[in-house]
Amino acid sequence: MRPFRFSLSLLVMALASQLAAQASPIPSSATAAPIVEMQPEAMRLLAQGQDALFEEDFKACEDAIRRAQATEPGHPLPAIFLQSMLIYQLQVEQKLGHDTRPIQARLEMAGDAAVASAEAYIQARPGPVAELYLGGALGTRGMGHLYEGSYVVAYRDGKKAYRLLQQCVAEEPQLFNAYVGLGTFEYESGRLASVLQYILNLHGDVDYGLDLLKTCEQRASYAAPSALMHLARIYTNEVPDPALSLLYLKKLCSRYPRNPSFAGWCADAARRAGWKSPTATELFEPVLDQWDQGWRPDRKRLDIPALRMEYAQALLRQGQHELARRQLAALAGADDPALAGQAKSLLKDLP
Repeated sequence: MRPFRFSLSLLVMALASQLAAQASPIPSSATAAPIVEMQPEAMRLLAQGQDALFEEDFKACEDAIRRAQATEPGHPLPAIFLQSMLIYQLQVEQKLGHDTRPIQARLEMAGDAAVASAEAYIQARPGPVAELYLGGALGTRGMGHLYEGSYVVAYRDGKKAYRLLQQCVAEEPQLFNAYVGLGTFEYESGRLASVLQYILNLHGDVDYGLDLLKTCEQRASYAAPSALMHLARIYTNEVPDPALSLLYLKKLCSRYPRNPSFAGWCADAARRAGWKSPTATELFEPVLDQWDQGWRPDRKRLDIPALRMEYAQALLRQGQHELARRQLAALAGADDPALAGQAKSLLKDLP
């Protein structure tokens, strides 16, 4: 999901992202001892929760986070994951036009709890990992303040987070889970209008930000899916690159095939390619397969039957009658009478 796209939200997203944030040069590819952040069982539960989040099963996500908290009480990372889940859920509910005040209230409490947990952790175990957690908790709380309309408070949290996270990765460049935030920061601030860069004293580097996100996607653990999500979105909708869009969307959607936002990006990429192969066949047809297997996302977010008709009509224009016939046959049984009638009419006209 994408947060609000105005300048201050870009700043705080840059400072927080969804799971972590930071700053430093990209380290060499030399191997190093893995940095252990939590017990293996707790990390397994958080990974399970993150998968549930990207499948938009918020109940399963929160259950996994709570079990991780019980496995290692007092550790701040599950609290930061809970913040991220609530932000994601808030974005979904907003898109559907639902009342988000209950989630906003929970998010405010979760943000304060995560910061308090991270502050206690850094007192007990000072060092770069603790700085990562406190920076991540502050930055993610800043995102929550944005949704309340508290822009100044959000900016303050973001500035504190950025200072902590710069220090964190300067001390430990192998904290690859941190790179998603810095990559987002460099990329987003590099795209700000020059006047905003001047006012906010932000001078990002788009290419450097993308390199950091790629490093995170390749070498991080729990932050890698978030980096992959950003790369897929960027190369599909903001810096269109058909080859990289195809690469990252295939990876993302093979892992999370029933996420409405990700499926929508696949449709965007296919439309941009003129609904032609390989983009349409490798990205959009798997979305249609999920629909045919019973997946029904809310049509306010993703109208798959309408997109299928657009795809079928493009196939007809390309002279790919048999491929078009298959799509139109599926649409002939659509719940929408107008769409079903249009499909039946087009089927009759096929040679």
